[in-house]
Amino acid sequence: DINAYGSLPCPSPSLSVEDPIFSSNLKAYPNPVADVLNIAASQAISSLSVYTILGQEVATKQINAKEGAIDLAHLSPGYYFVKVQSDNQVETVRIVKK
Repeated sequence: DINAYGSLPCPSPSLSVEDPIFSSNLKAYPNPVADVLNIAASQAISSLSVYTILGQEVATKQINAKEGAIDLAHLSPGYYFVKVQSDNQVETVRIVKK
């Protein structure tokens, strides 16, 4: 019986861990990217890190501004993850390299 163990109250129907201030205003373009990926956010971005789908870091750059760019021309075509860090928040965006 599924009710035999009781229930726990859940204040939100969503189980995501999303900060609407940062993530709703984060833009990574163009996507797919050929050479230079631009990142823009409502808060100052401290750094960008680019990872392969296997988790290997292939590029990193200090930004310290609300907008920045990182050159990805040296990367092979495929899927990558870009970790965007601000002072107290981290968000990861999936991109496609042409």
